[in-house]
Amino acid sequence: MSDTTLNLAVNAYGGAAYGTVLKLVNNCNPSITDCTWTYHKGMLLSDTNAGLAVNAYGGAANGTVLKLVNNCTANISDCTWSYQHGMWVSDSNPSLAVNAYGGATNGTTLTLVNNCAPNITDCAWTYTGRSAKPLKGWVDLHTHPLSYLGFGGKLIYGAVDVGSTLPPVSPPPFGSCNTTPVAATEADALSGENQVHGGYGTDNACGDSIRYQVIQNLEQQLQAANFTDDTFKTSGWPNFPTWPTWDDVVDQKMWVEWIRRSYQGGLRVMVALAVNNKLLADMTRGPGDLPGDDFTSADLQIAAIKSFVGRHSDFMQIAYNSNDLYNIVWLNKLAVVIGVEIDNIGNLTGNVPGSALVTEVDRLYGEGVRYIFPVHLVDNPIGGAAAYNDLFNVANVYEEGTGYTLGCADQASNISYNYNPPSVWIQVGAFAKLKTNTPGLPPPVPCPTGNVNTRGLTPAGVQAIKEDGVVG
Repeated sequence: MSDTTLNLAVNAYGGAAYGTVLKLVNNCNPSITDCTWTYHKGMLLSDTNAGLAVNAYGGAANGTVLKLVNNCTANISDCTWSYQHGMWVSDSNPSLAVNAYGGATNGTTLTLVNNCAPNITDCAWTYTGRSAKPLKGWVDLHTHPLSYLGFGGKLIYGAVDVGSTLPPVSPPPFGSCNTTPVAATEADALSGENQVHGGYGTDNACGDSIRYQVIQNLEQQLQAANFTDDTFKTSGWPNFPTWPTWDDVVDQKMWVEWIRRSYQGGLRVMVALAVNNKLLADMTRGPGDLPGDDFTSADLQIAAIKSFVGRHSDFMQIAYNSNDLYNIVWLNKLAVVIGVEIDNIGNLTGNVPGSALVTEVDRLYGEGVRYIFPVHLVDNPIGGAAAYNDLFNVANVYEEGTGYTLGCADQASNISYNYNPPSVWIQVGAFAKLKTNTPGLPPPVPCPTGNVNTRGLTPAGVQAIKEDGVVG
C-alpha cells in the first residue's frame, strides 16, 4: 500500500500476465485478483500467477517502468528487491527505489527513481502481504486420496472420482480381466472388490490367491478390518454393507463426495500424500498392473492429485506456498498440499551423497511437492525406520539388502514391540510372487522391553535435511 494514500495498492493492472505494467488502484483487498504479492528470496511474486515476478523491465535505470516477467530467479539482475525503511529498493541499483511516479493516485504507473528517501512523497510503502483476517477450519496433515494408484495398483481398491484412472480390473459383471487402466465410473470405482482382493476361483478368474493371503495377513498384523472372500463379493457400492469403515486399510475411503462432506464440515487444509512400498507392491501386483517402484509410483500419484483437484476446482485448489494456502482458505476453498510418503525418494538406496538426495527433493519440489517423509517403512539413505511391524523388517531386507539394526528400547519409552521372524505365508508369497526367497532375515533380539531400530540419521541424511531444498 502507498504510505501517501493508504487506500491505494499495487495491482497487476489488466491482469497478471507477462509484460503487465504495475499501477496503483483504489479497490484492492486480499480477495481481489492481482492485488497480493509474496516476497520470496528477494523477489516480489504475483500471488495470482506465482511464475511472474516484478522486474525493472529494460534495466534498473531512472524512470524505468516496472512490469511482470516470467523468467525471474533470485540471481537474475533486476528481479530482486530489498525492503528498506519502508521503500522497495532495487538490488541491481541500490540508489533506485520504487516510486508512484507523478503522484500516488488511482492508475499511477510505478517506476524507479534515484532520489527516493523514506520522507519523500510517494516513495514509501507498507508491505502487509496479507490481510490480518484470521483463518478458521480444520487441517488434516495425513491423507492418501490417490493411494489406490500406489503399491502396484492392487493393494488398495477403489478410485477417487468419476473419470479418474482405475488400475486394470475386470468391470462388472466380472468378465475377462483387463490389462489396461480405465476411466472410472462410480460403480466400478467403488464395487467389484472381489476381482482385485479375492482369491482365484471359477467365479473369479481375475482373482489372485497369493494377493488374497498377503492382504489377509496384512489386515491381521495391523489389527485392521479383516474381510474374507465372501465379504469381497458383496462389499461396496451401492449399499456399502462393510466399508468404508474406520479400521479398513485396503479400500478407498476418500471418494470425492466424502471429501466434500469433510469440507462442508470445516476441513480447509488437506495434505495429500503419494504413498508406496515396493515389497507390498511386488507381492500384490500382477502382469499389466501399475508400477511398483517408489519413483514412478509417486510421480504417477502426484500427477493424479493435480488432475483430481483440477476437476473439482469449485471447492479445492493446490497450495504451493503459504500465501497460496492463505488465499485459498480466505476464499473459502480447500487448500490441498502435495506430499510424498515413500521408502526411497528417487529410488535412491544404499550409500548415496547428500547432494543426490537434495537433487531429488528439488525435483519433487519442482513437481509441486511441499511435504516429505524423510523416512517411511524401511531404512533409506537418509536414516533408519521405526521398528513396529514384522513385515516392514522383511521389506527392509527385500529393498535394502539387510534387516533393521535391532536393539532394546529404554524402559521409560514404554515400547513393547518385539520382532519375530516372518510367518510361512511371507516366505511362500515372496517365493511365488517375487521369484526369490527372502535371505538374511534377522533373528529375534530378546529384550526386557521392546525392540527399536538403532540406526539414526546418516551423514548424507543430516546434510540433506540441512539443505534449503529439503525444508524450503
